[in-house]
Amino acid sequence: MIQYSIEFTESAKNDFFNLYCYETTHPGCISVEDLKVAVASLEVMPERFPYFEEKEMVDKQVRIMKEGKTCVFYYINKETKVVSILRMLFIQDVAIEQQLVVSSTTEK
Repeated sequence: MIQYSIEFTESAKNDFFNLYCYETTHPGCISVEDLKVAVASLEVMPERFPYFEEKEMVDKQVRIMKEGKTCVFYYINKETKVVSILRMLFIQDVAIEQQLVVSSTTEK
């Protein structure tokens, strides 16, 4: 099985800090620990999650993983075996959540 390394963009690092701050003021709403475990799981088989199908993202091959109320947007570089975490966002947009449901049913 191929092992990938994970790197974070500055935006993703800022997102993680903001999610941590949000968790401290809204206990039980999100779990930063669960998010860390989910992101670490991308070291193996990162292709298992669907592409994010927004118009401007499809060509960039950005994938999306949902963990609780958080979406992780990432890109896989198969040549260098690196998963780049682009953003980690708290889901507040119903349209994004609906797309996740549609994407996960069409991928299978």
